[in-house]
Amino acid sequence: VGNVSVVNVPGSGVLENPGLMPFLADACRALLGEDLRLPSVTTWWCGEEASRRHVLARLEHLVLKSLSASGQRTVAGWALSSAELDELRSRIEARPHLWVAQEPVALGATPTLVDGSLLARRSILRCFVAAREDGYAVMPGGLTRVAPEEGDGLITNQQGAWNKDTWVLAREPEPITGVWLEPGDAPGPAREPATAMSQRAAENLFWLSRYAERAEDLVRQLRVVSDRRTEFP
Repeated sequence: VGNVSVVNVPGSGVLENPGLMPFLADACRALLGEDLRLPSVTTWWCGEEASRRHVLARLEHLVLKSLSASGQRTVAGWALSSAELDELRSRIEARPHLWVAQEPVALGATPTLVDGSLLARRSILRCFVAAREDGYAVMPGGLTRVAPEEGDGLITNQQGAWNKDTWVLAREPEPITGVWLEPGDAPGPAREPATAMSQRAAENLFWLSRYAERAEDLVRQLRVVSDRRTEFP
């Protein structure tokens, strides 16, 4: 018979409450004496009067999250009609401490297999960290949430997002190579053109040279015809 181990202490899920997000930067400085290594999404808790006024003034541009366990948890303000915005505004004013608002985040796209075809879909990666005796270790992978439709700017389980396990198989980061210098990089030693050129670029240059030779031959023939016609009118 196996044993069951509880990894996270019961009640630790409270740390995932969106209501804490506006205060993460201050908490990090107060507890650790440093800034967050990964900036947090700009968030306002409507329980503060100044934050509530800011949110209500820009309701149609923000992502609203309810802290209540019941009802819809995440709402995109830009997807609501005027009547729905007014209703949401009334709900926030009635119980402001149960709402937070966030700036929308530009989401990246990843190739996704949809009905047998690779299509671009918006996605987010949720990473996990495990505590060890000597610190913390970031797990090699995470949980990826993928938007079911193209162009979706909000990815939530309530809207039918796909959840996929993500595994990082490489032991070391893959080197990134390119023909362009990054800002601050010093020029390296000269390389042979064949090693600094993609296969597609080489193929395009091959056909360009062939067509250039054909054009040159045609021009030479036309010059001969023109000379003959001038010499023997």
